[in-house]
Amino acid sequence: MYTGERQVGTWRKKYLEAVLKQDVGFFDTDARTGDIVLSVATDTVLVQDAISEKVGNFIHHISTFVAGLVVGFVLAWRLALLSVAVIPGIALAGGLYACILTSLTSKSRESYANASIIAEQAIAQIRTVYSYVGESKALNSYSEAIQHTLRLGYKAGMAKGLGLGCTHGMIFISWALVFWYASLFIREGLTDGGKAFTAILSAVIGGMSLAQSLSNLGAFSKGKAAGYKLMKMIKQRPTIIQDPSNGKCLAEFSGKIEFKDVTFSYPSRPDVIVLRDFSISFPAGKTTAVVGGSGSGKSTIVSLIERFYDPNQGQILLDNVDIKTLQLRWLRDQIGLVNQEPALFATTIIENILYANPDAATIEVEAAASAANAHNFITLLPNGYNTQVCLNFHV
Repeated sequence: MYTGERQVGTWRKKYLEAVLKQDVGFFDTDARTGDIVLSVATDTVLVQDAISEKVGNFIHHISTFVAGLVVGFVLAWRLALLSVAVIPGIALAGGLYACILTSLTSKSRESYANASIIAEQAIAQIRTVYSYVGESKALNSYSEAIQHTLRLGYKAGMAKGLGLGCTHGMIFISWALVFWYASLFIREGLTDGGKAFTAILSAVIGGMSLAQSLSNLGAFSKGKAAGYKLMKMIKQRPTIIQDPSNGKCLAEFSGKIEFKDVTFSYPSRPDVIVLRDFSISFPAGKTTAVVGGSGSGKSTIVSLIERFYDPNQGQILLDNVDIKTLQLRWLRDQIGLVNQEPALFATTIIENILYANPDAATIEVEAAASAANAHNFITLLPNGYNTQVCLNFHV
């Protein structure tokens, strides 16, 4: 239990660390918030279940099975040999059951993730759902996704029932065969009743232990499918590396930013060119406004400067230095970005302000709040800067 808890704790940390290291393009194409949350919350539990007490139980039952065979071979090797002869059939049935259940479990996890995304989107955009009377539509979409999950659940239940039924049935048939064969040995005088009974009892106990060990295969199958999903994410390497040792920092710079023949399309829409052979210069020490209609590329320019994405072609320079050669964390630390839709984390106001600079002094926090015209209403709150933000994480 302790080992499983410790290993799963490490997996959770590595999984979230791998997610946070991915570039923004990954979240545009491959990642879904509901899927990520589901993996952290449930997949790790399945892995823990598979590598904790289930392993000990499996080893115990297999050891009992082997010990039963040894005793059987010592007392009546012919009866033990007959018991061994039926093992391949039992193992084949158990292995086939495990493979089918693993496949169905993996598909079921994906289906649950799709359903959770629909629910998450409906709840996150609840005001929009209410304003357009979309409750029924959201519920119907979720119900359709759940129906697919239920169908997979029925198949998994059928596979589990047939698999366990076949393996247990073969074990009972083998017992009947061994008892019949033992009666022939006793009648012919090849062994006595005591040895035959002890050998059969050892084989029966071993067979029961083998059957009990097979019951752990379901947990192993689920843990294998969940572990594969977690490890795939952990081993995922981002296109834009955030390693502090990768790239350089400029000791001095003026802040001039230049786009040179930049062509860019979003990973989620590679056929739609947002910027084509785009060139522009932002002088240092001056305020430059980029004006354009919706979808003209204004936000794209900011995303490229922040290196949320890299251009398909061309260069982006900071003081004539390609930003690809700069340390990513250092580059973003030099930029103050205010999004159109500010977001808050589920903590206090002061901790939200300190998010980008945890070492800032109180006077600096208040100065930042004053510059944002927020200091006055914050001080009027009962707990001031120690007030907890709203539960939906948005202003």
